Amino acid sequence: MTTPRGALLTGSVNYDDAEKTMRTVAEILGAHVGRVPDGEVGKRFHWIMFQPDVLGQAPGIERVGEEPIPFGAGLDARPLRIADGVEAAEIDLPRLGYADAARESYALFTRLRAEGAIPTGMRFQVSRPPPSR
Repeated sequence: MTTPRGALLTGSVNYDDAEKTMRTVAEILGAHVGRVPDGEVGKRFHWIMFQPDVLGQAPGIERVGEEPIPFGAGLDARPLRIADGVEAAEIDLPRLGYADAARESYALFTRLRAEGAIPTGMRFQVSRPPPSR
């Protein structure tokens, strides 16, 4: 039998905001984790399901089907496609939002660490999907 040495949270935590996630992880798992995620809160609550709403804003990308397919908190699960007559190289994709979310959450993380709510040795974890998805 092996002895557990710690825990790794893979990203999503089912809280409404990053501060509650970080405080709870530090309080309950603090001695068992080396990194704390922000919980992938807000529009990132369900991994990559918000990405069609982001990518669908780019001229040249369109939704498949006329009727939205509701998913979660106001997300549309319809797939995307490149519009007829558009070359993929011509499409200028919008910011995906992961870097912005990481910067915002890191600022929260450093504030909580300075306040002592997060142990000094704990690190901030950025969770993002791999490019293969």
